[in-house]
Amino acid sequence: MDLYRTIASEYSHLFPSSPEKFRAIETQLTAIGARDLLDIGCASGEFTRQIAAPGRTVTGLDLDEEMIREARLQSGTLRDLSFVRAEMTGFLQKSPPGSRDALLCLGNTLAYVDGHEELEQYLTQAARVLRPGGYLAVQILNYSNPAIRPGFVFPLLETPRISFSRRYVALETDPARPPSPETAPSVPARGYGFETRVTHKETGASLTDLHLHWPFPAPLLQETAARAGFSRSQVCGDYQGTPLTQQSFFALLHLWKNR
Repeated sequence: MDLYRTIASEYSHLFPSSPEKFRAIETQLTAIGARDLLDIGCASGEFTRQIAAPGRTVTGLDLDEEMIREARLQSGTLRDLSFVRAEMTGFLQKSPPGSRDALLCLGNTLAYVDGHEELEQYLTQAARVLRPGGYLAVQILNYSNPAIRPGFVFPLLETPRISFSRRYVALETDPARPPSPETAPSVPARGYGFETRVTHKETGASLTDLHLHWPFPAPLLQETAARAGFSRSQVCGDYQGTPLTQQSFFALLHLWKNR
C-alpha cells in the first residue's frame, strides 16, 4: 500500500495514543495477569510499545511492510517486543492453540475483515489461540451511528509535512455476494469504500487509496463472539467505560474466552 508506506514515519503523529486508551486496555490486561500479548493491526507500533512491560512478551502484527519496518526502528532494543508482517486471520490460523493471554484489535482493524463468514472465522481462531479466560479487545467504529455511512468525512489530520484525509464512499452491490440472512439488512452486501488521500504540503503531490470496510455493528460482533467461544462481553462507547449509544463514534468491546 503505497499510501501507507508514505505515512509510516508520520503515523504516530497522525494517530497518537491517549492516556485514556492505555488505561482502558491496561486495566483489563492487568486484571487477567496477561503475559503473552498480540497487538493486531499495530501500524507503527506506538501502542504496542506502551503495553510492553517487564514480564510480558508482546508481538505487534501488521500487513504493511513499511509500518513494520518503522515499528522495529522506533522500538530500538526493547526486550520481549517483536513485530511481524502478516495477514491477521492467516496468522491466527497458524498460531498454536492456547498460546496467548490477550489479543488486541484496535483502531478499526476489524473492519478490514471481509464479510460475515470471515468475521466468524476470525473470532473462532482468536478464541482458539487464547488461553482459557483470555481476553480480546476490539475497537471499531460505531456503525449503528447513522452519520457513519457513505458520505461521511473524517476529520482532517495534519503534520508539518503532510495532510491526511479520509471518507466513506458507496460501493456498488456485488450480485455474486448477496447479504446473508444473518447480516441483512444490518450489514451491506459490499460494505463501505474507505477512501484515503495523503498530500505533501510542500509539493502538493498526493496519493489516494481505496479499501473495503465492513461496517459490523457491535451487537453482531457480540453475537458472533459468543458463538466463537467468548462467554462474557462488555461494550463501551468510549475509553472511560460509558455505555455505547447510537451517537457514540466508536465501540470498544471487551471479550473474555470461556474458562
